[in-house]
Amino acid sequence: MDLDGGGYEELVAGLCLLDRQGKIRWVFRREKTGLRRGHVDCARLLGRGKSLAETKIALTCCAANLVTLLTGEGKPLWQVPGYHFQSIDVGGLRWGIPERKLWWT
Repeated sequence: MDLDGGGYEELVAGLCLLDRQGKIRWVFRREKTGLRRGHVDCARLLGRGKSLAETKIALTCCAANLVTLLTGEGKPLWQVPGYHFQSIDVGGLRWGIPERKLWWT
């Protein structure tokens, strides 16, 4: 995903966002849900904004039993803990609603 519009894609690996040279841009941590013992199962770009703060990335986290929506800066917007989410579908999932939606299983 080219999150910052720099012409190069960034990569979600583990709980980190890496730049094209492998440098860590941010690490997502959430102590209450045990992310120290888990990893990302799925990462999807929900929406690209004009800035990293406006960009939205959805993650599911194994072992931590969590789905979360982050900004492109790695800051959580919301989280749903307590269930094992595996994958995420992103897109126009309901007719008549123009915004993109999340669906997790």
